[in-house]
Amino acid sequence: MNDFKYNFYLAAQSSTFWLVFFIAYVVLGLFSAGHALLHKRDSRSALGWVVACLVLPIAGSVAYLLFGINRIKSKAKQLSKEMLLKEAQVDLSSVALKKKHKAKYLMTIAETITPGLLTNNNQWQCLRNGEQAFPAMLKAINEAKHQVLLSTYIFGNDATGQAFNGALKAAHERGVSLYVLIDGIGARYSVPSMLKTLKRSGIRCAAFLPPRWFPPQISINLRNHRKILVVDQRVAFTGGINITHKHCVSAVKNGAADLHFSFTGGVVEQLSELFWRDWQLATGEFSKMLERSPAEIEAQGYCRLIADGPDGDLDKLSLTLNAVISAAKEHVILMTPYFIPSKGMIAVMLSAVQKGVTVEVLLPAKSNLWYVDWATQHMMGELINWGVKIYRKPAPFEHSKLVVVDDCYVMVGSANIDPRSLRLNFELMVEVFDQPFCEEMSRLTHELKHQSELVTIGDILKRPLWQKLRDGFFWLFSPYL
Repeated sequence: MNDFKYNFYLAAQSSTFWLVFFIAYVVLGLFSAGHALLHKRDSRSALGWVVACLVLPIAGSVAYLLFGINRIKSKAKQLSKEMLLKEAQVDLSSVALKKKHKAKYLMTIAETITPGLLTNNNQWQCLRNGEQAFPAMLKAINEAKHQVLLSTYIFGNDATGQAFNGALKAAHERGVSLYVLIDGIGARYSVPSMLKTLKRSGIRCAAFLPPRWFPPQISINLRNHRKILVVDQRVAFTGGINITHKHCVSAVKNGAADLHFSFTGGVVEQLSELFWRDWQLATGEFSKMLERSPAEIEAQGYCRLIADGPDGDLDKLSLTLNAVISAAKEHVILMTPYFIPSKGMIAVMLSAVQKGVTVEVLLPAKSNLWYVDWATQHMMGELINWGVKIYRKPAPFEHSKLVVVDDCYVMVGSANIDPRSLRLNFELMVEVFDQPFCEEMSRLTHELKHQSELVTIGDILKRPLWQKLRDGFFWLFSPYL
């Protein structure tokens, strides 16, 4: 009898456990699927998460918790009244320019999409690869008198990283106020992390959304890919170059070629304000910006910063890109290391070709992400078949991000043309309206294009069947790559 009672007790306990497990299984799956259905803005992404959460409620829900939920709520939405006043004054001064500028049909596009206004009195310089970018950036830090703001995705613990550490440490010892922000995942690309080295040098630094369990921070899919250096509110640098020796292509085997840019003028203030938004999000702190120094030379270069990220800025960059391509009259060239355009962008590109615009895409022959290359290869055929020209540039790996439209509009910065950049990362791009600079960037793209191979429809069709199947398989996951 006692054995019967004991067995009955065990059966009851087991039944209770499985009942609780089943309820949790169903509730977790339904909750996760419902959350994805309500909050995902891309139907393919929503469908993928709903299926994963319902078919595999525990594994799917855990994956959705880690990678699918956007928890970002920017804490730095409001600009100060002083900043708004300055931007309004700049915007008013640009009205006359829009009426006479060759690119006036492109100048108002981003104004309807982003809060960033056109800034004037800008000058800039294109810096190719680490060989030109790093000396210019280090020189600016070495000449700093008041403040240095530095944000980067990767800060390598190598010769270049140590050179920047030395310059920052010397600036700190001179009494310069320093703020360094490194992405929480990018900081782990080096062992040991440069965060520890910088802190030992007395430099104020922080990690952007570092993954951790206590307190919980598991938004590991949302990364800060922006590159910003602002010195004394006088000069700023941005582009695609991380602080790592790998960008010195003449000194490193399998290095990454890239473009970076120095700026003076009104856009420096916008870059500084964007840095403080990110700093506040990462640390909860906010510091008052320095006053921008008056430009030593009165320039007529007009720029606008476009911030994009999984917060209030979501889709601003993709909307601007689509609108600019749609408005093109003669020629569009997109240079990007990773190319997985959305269906909307593909439609815009094909529409531009249909109205007689030459649309060209310049890609590396081989990137550092083989699965992205395979997914890209699968969708090339549709674009090439309708007249888009795609070029593959041989090594060194071209990591540059550049958009040139009609030789009168340029967009530079950190964003790639793929779902990760345009949907998940915090990115920045800068629009530049200046005829000589646009012509310079156009010449650069033509120079790189002449080093590249035009991809034909025959190249796509002659792939072995196993390659086509492989490429198609990875293309299925393109919204998540």
